[in-house]
Amino acid sequence: MSTTQAVAERPDDLDLRARIRAARATVARIGGLVVAVGVVMLIFTVRSDGVMLDTDNLLGITRADSTVAIMSLWLLLVIIAGEIDLSFANLYGLCTNIVAVLWVTHGVSVYLAIPAAFLAAAVVGCFNAFFTAIVKIPSFIATLGSSTLIFGITLYIGKTQNFSPEFPTSGDPKPAGELSFFQGLAQADLPFSLPMQTLWMLVLLVGFGFLLGRTIFGFRLKAIGGSRPAAGLARLPTTRYIFIVFVVCALMACLAGILDFSFVGSAGPNDGQTNLFPVFAAVIIGGASLSGG
Repeated sequence: MSTTQAVAERPDDLDLRARIRAARATVARIGGLVVAVGVVMLIFTVRSDGVMLDTDNLLGITRADSTVAIMSLWLLLVIIAGEIDLSFANLYGLCTNIVAVLWVTHGVSVYLAIPAAFLAAAVVGCFNAFFTAIVKIPSFIATLGSSTLIFGITLYIGKTQNFSPEFPTSGDPKPAGELSFFQGLAQADLPFSLPMQTLWMLVLLVGFGFLLGRTIFGFRLKAIGGSRPAAGLARLPTTRYIFIVFVVCALMACLAGILDFSFVGSAGPNDGQTNLFPVFAAVIIGGASLSGG
């Protein structure tokens, strides 16, 4: 083989070695997570005399984690864009209370109460994006402030009460059709007793994967998060994308809250308070970088 041929082949060899190193790093990271989860499951299985691996218990864990997955998938869009959102957990609670107050207390049809909650979520998303992208306040500060504001609004509209559509505070029973529809959002029967929320999660997962990996939106979003100045030089619509990811994250928090409200059958002033750290943990442990991109 001549020197010219060796030099010509060298870039390909370097590219191959880089791909191998990247593949090894990916396998090591994912393998490490799998081993860690396996060890934890083994410990709890031994300590619980096998109850950990009981089918009903595993289905219950799957249902609970589906809510976390729904929020974390779409929070990931905000993280990829190089921003952060601390308001989604309290927004979860605001949306459940909006549905509960309108439907259970004031007798508004559930078919109107649910869109009203999504509208409120979209407004919050725009609020966060406005102060982040237009006013140029760091998203950590902007969403921390909006989170506190949202929680205050939740306490105000719900008057710190708990609500149940089966036992309405007004004393008037909810129409059977509306109650059946609302409960069916998260309690419908699926094959093999799979939780309905798992189906919601899988559908959104497929949509998320396609959006991020197969569309120009995903490509541009990763470019914006990777280098905001470079994205500006390339004339990418940075402001529009920031608005989109904040609004979508807010809508998914609303959806997760309504699904849990449907399953549990009640809503209260502290809904969503415990979701902040599990959702962030899912995003970060899953491999996202807080620096964006």
